[in-house]
Amino acid sequence: MPGTEVPVDHSEARRLVSLRMDGERLPEEDAAGLDRHLGECPECSAWARRARRVREAVRFEVVPAVPDLVGAIMVRVRAEAREDVGEVSPEDVPARGGPPPAEGVRPQRRLRPRLARLAAAALVGAIVGSVVAGRGLLPGGDREGGGLRVASAAEVSEGVARAAASLSSFRATYAVTESHFHPDVPVREFTVGVWFSEPERFRLQVADHTAYPGAGWPRNDLTIVVDGPRSYASLPPPCPVVAFPDCPLERRVEAARGRAPFSGAAGVLADAVLPLVTLADPARVSVLGPGRVGSREALRVELAHRDAEALLAVLREGGTWRPFHPDDRVVVWLDPSSWFPLQYRVFPAPGAERRAWGFRFGLPEEDPARAVFSATVLSLDTSPADPTVFSIPEVADGGPAAGGVSLPFAEAVRRFGRDPVLPVDTAGLLPYRGVVPSGAGGSPDEVVLAFARGLSWLKVRESRSWAGDEPFGAVGVQAERVELPGGGVAFYEPATGLHGRRVSIHADGVDLYLETNLSREALLEVAASLPVRGGELPESWRVRESEDRSVAARRVSLEEAARLLPFPLELPSALPPGFGAVSAEIVEVGGVAGVTVYLQGADRGTPEGIRLHLEPASDLPPVSGAEQFTVAVGRSVGRWTPDRALLEWVSGGVYRSLSGPGFELDDLLAVAASLRPAGSDGGPA
Repeated sequence: MPGTEVPVDHSEARRLVSLRMDGERLPEEDAAGLDRHLGECPECSAWARRARRVREAVRFEVVPAVPDLVGAIMVRVRAEAREDVGEVSPEDVPARGGPPPAEGVRPQRRLRPRLARLAAAALVGAIVGSVVAGRGLLPGGDREGGGLRVASAAEVSEGVARAAASLSSFRATYAVTESHFHPDVPVREFTVGVWFSEPERFRLQVADHTAYPGAGWPRNDLTIVVDGPRSYASLPPPCPVVAFPDCPLERRVEAARGRAPFSGAAGVLADAVLPLVTLADPARVSVLGPGRVGSREALRVELAHRDAEALLAVLREGGTWRPFHPDDRVVVWLDPSSWFPLQYRVFPAPGAERRAWGFRFGLPEEDPARAVFSATVLSLDTSPADPTVFSIPEVADGGPAAGGVSLPFAEAVRRFGRDPVLPVDTAGLLPYRGVVPSGAGGSPDEVVLAFARGLSWLKVRESRSWAGDEPFGAVGVQAERVELPGGGVAFYEPATGLHGRRVSIHADGVDLYLETNLSREALLEVAASLPVRGGELPESWRVRESEDRSVAARRVSLEEAARLLPFPLELPSALPPGFGAVSAEIVEVGGVAGVTVYLQGADRGTPEGIRLHLEPASDLPPVSGAEQFTVAVGRSVGRWTPDRALLEWVSGGVYRSLSGPGFELDDLLAVAASLRPAGSDGGPA
């Protein structure tokens, strides 16, 4: 009967503790029995304290990335749906005409070399990526044997950057095909239209032409318009694939005014025109060589789906899309004279782990040689678009202010009432507009000032009264400490699907935040030209605590971590090309100190980093996911939780975990095998 206490033994107590920590509400009788047992059993009580301590420590990790709800690059529908998108050579794609751009979304892709070849990749990857990285077409090159001369990945990055800075207008239509969205909908087809007019006018339109099984299936139509400080979006309601077709049919409308420059969709949509952020790092791009899209010559480049975050973020702006694995290959066909994307295709990664991942998402077995997503250009034009394309519908006129008043650049400076801290070097970008807080009495203490040219943009946010306990702006505790050319330090984070590359600078009497779609090198040069000297993080910013203060984490250098830990600090000696330890925290729970080390690539967004955690322990904590597997980690028996991309094991009285959303078990096992005491031969100093 309710309220009756149920006796529990050791095994049952530990099971109930795990359920309680996972947030499940226990029946009253079970909870009463568990509490009594913990009060009477020192062994289980100690086990529960350790489990809670480890679980709390894990909460300090970067939140695992939810499987990508991938989307398409807006497209024009194909007349007849195919059961699969086959591996058709681009030369076989017919030239298309058709109705004016119906508008679109871009495909999301992520491709990245497997970490199973870590030792070789770490040694060779930087050379291949930045010096050779394959062979391709170079615009304007001399023809040899009917082709264009060899180009490197670095030349591709430089070419895209030059094109972005000089582009004033753009309009294109893509035909998009997506396979395996749902068991009852094996193929979906769209038309995606993209429009741009410098400096900050965008339109993205997706028309869903899929023949769904019934009228109750929601269509993935969407419209997003950005016109400087104002924006509008008409979107289908969010609905997971597993819920289809039982999804709400009412559309949602979002509108805003007074937006900060290049925030939200405006920052995301730029890569839908030219993949400036996506292709900025040559180390992440392989040049495959020449190809064709219809009658057009093209340069084929490839990157991992995980590395195409900025390019594919458009898909997350609305609607529901099939997932893609981070290791899936994304192949992009670029126009060799303008660098515009002519085609995108996503190919499944090979291997058992990818097949198991697909099974968990309800996908059929997918052939690595057959594309599961394809977007092909139907029309492309750089003549100015009709200004009405960027008109915000009347319904949006009453949209809420986004927290600021948008003004011309000079007027924003005047309203700020003091000399703003601006870079001497703006990478050739020109003053554009600014935003000051709305309703500010007298001179505000904060201002955002933006520079732009073509598709390229930079914004500088300044505060004279920042009272937070963390770096100013969208920069987290795992940000990389960077010494700027000429002196001073900044804290850097790479581009993600939500933000451009960015740095936070804490200086005397002022805090600054810079964000851009330019390269890392360009951003750091701009930051170095500021007339202030960035300092170290204040001590109060280095410490984070859980709400009940039972767990504290303090940012430290690797040298400090090695000195403070009661066991030898271990670091991996084999990592993906460009990866390294960017920050570390001492995590203390119940007087026991552990360490969390954040490992990231120099130009890779934080969701795709690797987190290493070590702390004293003699056994594994309770399970933290719905599905686990026992695996061998060296001579130890470890545990793999695929839903969290979490590998755990205990050896020599130390608990170790590696978590890397988007990385496979083989990848993390390779990193685990390379752990060495810090400073030892073959290990990081």
